[in-house]
Order: sequence, then structure tokens, then C-alpha cells
Amino acid sequence: MTSPILQPDRTQSRAVIPAGKWAVQINVGTKASPVWKFIYRITNFNPKIDIRTEDGTDINDDGWASEVGVGGAATIDIEGLVAGSFDEDGDFTQDEGQTALLAASEDFGNEVDIRYWRRDGVPTAKRIQGIPKVTMDGGKPGTTQKFSGSITVNGKPEDITKPGTTHTVSVGAASAGTFTLTYGGKTTGNIAYDATATAVRDALVALDDGYLVADWTVTSPSAGNWLVTTPGGTLNPGTSALTGGTLTVTN
Repeated sequence: MTSPILQPDRTQSRAVIPAGKWAVQINVGTKASPVWKFIYRITNFNPKIDIRTEDGTDINDDGWASEVGVGGAATIDIEGLVAGSFDEDGDFTQDEGQTALLAASEDFGNEVDIRYWRRDGVPTAKRIQGIPKVTMDGGKPGTTQKFSGSITVNGKPEDITKPGTTHTVSVGAASAGTFTLTYGGKTTGNIAYDATATAVRDALVALDDGYLVADWTVTSPSAGNWLVTTPGGTLNPGTSALTGGTLTVTN
């Protein structure tokens, strides 16, 4: 009797994950005292590891090739849309993170300090030092201005813990009114003085800066107080119209 051919278990989870779920920051301070700035409007971010090998075939391999790993190298391909803001005179100020990356690419010997991490449950989070080769692309009227290039990593990428900054938001003894919060240069809509933790989180998610519900953690240990863990940036107070209380945001 012929045994049945073994088949894969199709009841097992076949969930998939989206690509491109990255957060990327550049250090505009020093190695010892970093000041991290997000590089916004990235459209493609592709870290790559290349293991260098040599032929290790010997006379006992019967002609079959055998490779031996002898070293490694890492590069990051990066592309994005040039973004920033215009003032009332029409002068354009480019995103600070983009500006730092492009400026470091303009002369040999400049090294950048970059950290990046997956914004979902994938555990990848790295910090690298490398030589950037990123330039403003050409183009023509009717298209958006873009930048692209690569970063050649010096040494092995360092494993890090995904950044997350917890802030305490408080309205004190407020008995009425609303307030707003600012993150990444964007300001939330009005938040009630007695909002639930979920309502505060939803106001932050609504900033539409690429971060989703899972990227924020908000709890309310007591009335008028919330603990907000951001995806890796600084939360600042916005405006307030409170009765009997003052809006404060502290680390």
C-alpha cells in the first residue's frame, strides 16, 4: 500500500506583513549626546547585508563548490520626497532631517549617525555610522522634487531597543475645557479635559504622520493625567482653554 504524500498544513497562519514600515532618524548632535531628528517623507528604505565569501572547495568535495564566509558589509538604499515648509514670503525650509543627510553627502569624509526601526511588531532596530551618498534628483516641472542615494555602513550595524519616549500629560485640577498636543510639527484637534486614554491616543493617531494605533501607548493613571509613549519623538503642549487647570507635558 502506497503511503499518502505528506501535505503542508494549510490551517497554519499565513499572515503577511507590509514592507516599508520604518522609522528613520539622523543624529544632529554628537555621538555622546545625540539629538535625533526624523527624516520624513521617505518613500523607499532598504537596508542590505552582503556576506563576502571565498571559494573553500577542496579535493574531497568531488567537484562541488563550497563557499566560506570571510566578512560582511552593509548598505542602505534610501529615496524620498523633498519636504518642508514655506514661510509667508514663499521661502522654502527643508525638513531638518533631510537637510542633515544631504549636507553630510556634499563632502568626502562626512559620516552620519543613523538609527532605524520597524514601526510594527517586527523586532528589527539598528543604529549605524556610515558614509552617505545621497543627492537631490533631477526632474522637470509638473513632478515632485526627490532625493535618492545610499549609505555605506561602517562596521556592523548595532542592535538597539526600539526608541519610545514616555511623557506625562496633565491638566491639573481642570473642571472644564479642552487642550491640544503637538508631535512632529503637527497639532491634534481639541481634546477634552476629561478625555479617556483611548480618546487621547485617537487624537494623536489622527495626526496622519504615518504612525498607527499600535505605535502609541496611552494610559490614564488618574483623572486629568495621561502617560503617553510616542513612537520615538518629543510630545509638546499645544494650546489650552481649561477651567481651573494648566496644561503641562513633561518627560
